[in-house]
Amino acid sequence: MNKSEENYIKHCKTLIEERLCWFESNNWKQRDFLNLIGLIETKTGICLSLSTIKRIWKVDYNGIPHPSTLDAFAQFLDYTNWLEFKTKNEAYVSELISTPKNWDNSKLKSKKFLIVLTIIIIFSVIGIIIFQSNYKPESTSGVFYNPNNVEFTCNTSVARGVPNTVIFTYDASNIKADSFFIQQSWDRYRRDKIQKHNTKLTSTYMYPGYHKAKLIANDSIVKEVGVRVNTNGWLAMARFSYSDISPTYIKTPYVQTNGKLHISLAHLSNNKVEINKSLMASYFLVDNFEGLSSSNFTFETRVKCDSILNINCPFIGIVITGEGDMNYIPLIPKGCVGEAFVKIGDTMMSGKDNDLSAFGTNINKWQHVKMLVVNKNAKIFLNDKLVLETSFNNDINEITGCNLNFSGTGSVDFVDFYNEQNELVYSDDF
Repeated sequence: MNKSEENYIKHCKTLIEERLCWFESNNWKQRDFLNLIGLIETKTGICLSLSTIKRIWKVDYNGIPHPSTLDAFAQFLDYTNWLEFKTKNEAYVSELISTPKNWDNSKLKSKKFLIVLTIIIIFSVIGIIIFQSNYKPESTSGVFYNPNNVEFTCNTSVARGVPNTVIFTYDASNIKADSFFIQQSWDRYRRDKIQKHNTKLTSTYMYPGYHKAKLIANDSIVKEVGVRVNTNGWLAMARFSYSDISPTYIKTPYVQTNGKLHISLAHLSNNKVEINKSLMASYFLVDNFEGLSSSNFTFETRVKCDSILNINCPFIGIVITGEGDMNYIPLIPKGCVGEAFVKIGDTMMSGKDNDLSAFGTNINKWQHVKMLVVNKNAKIFLNDKLVLETSFNNDINEITGCNLNFSGTGSVDFVDFYNEQNELVYSDDF
């Protein structure tokens, strides 16, 4: 790799590390690299392999990443592609480059130019042949296939409820690649290696929702399939983070009493749930809501946190789920609004660089939350007061339900969904 390209890559890695705000990359573990893969895929749609990421982040790395990998890095940093990244960072990187202009170096550059030109010609010819034969080159070299000859489907072991075993059926026999995986969205660390000539893989899903599974060859997403796991009414659980892969389910009849959903200390004790500052109570509803579009709908609820833990910045997280993504509404003490985060469609706002103080409130008292969306313009009301109005370009597709999350434990008084015609689609006052 020439010195110029090496410095661009080093600068790009530095900018990615600064954006992540993690600890030093030389101390990253495998789970950190997997987390980075998930973040890049979420933003760019490009799924990189673990070996690729780990190799590039080696201190002594001097290879030439595939162009799609460099494009993924650039897009993660909000550039259109690697060329735009280089163009806009040329002034900075040029200061790092000092190359003697002698005759030997000129000859070396000429040789490199001829080699690169030869490679470009070879790959152009290969690309034409592939295109003409209706085969598709994917995001990394060495992956070729005909989409019509790839099968990837799934079925669930039970109609409703969790845990739920999902049976994937696949046929990768016509794909030319070195390795194959099935990646599951409910757990970004769950990437199962599969054998090319096998046809089945089973996986136990611990969370309800509309998930997406991806059939991956090398670093390329070959095919996606939707995995719907509906709840049987409301599902109550205790967990210790949003990514906890082993939540404790608490039987709904015990928590749906006196006109509200509520997990008590007795419920936690009976289920042998450890009470610490990471504890979260969550209530999930996932179902088939006919024609409930996330571009035009109304959602209302009334919630409060139940103080059982001495947490400096407790929160309530209201999640409206769709077949494509989610909306997120936070409620948080006024002194902690810098930690808040709002997501509506593809519009995201962080309390670190936005004034989200309107979402600050006494969450230990009942809070009435309403979200009204008309033609991709969203208004959020807190106790009948407008706290945010924003628009978005891409919605979360058809609404599948919601989940309500509380530091420690919390209560829900009611939940209502209305469609575009302001007709009541779902209502529960427990």
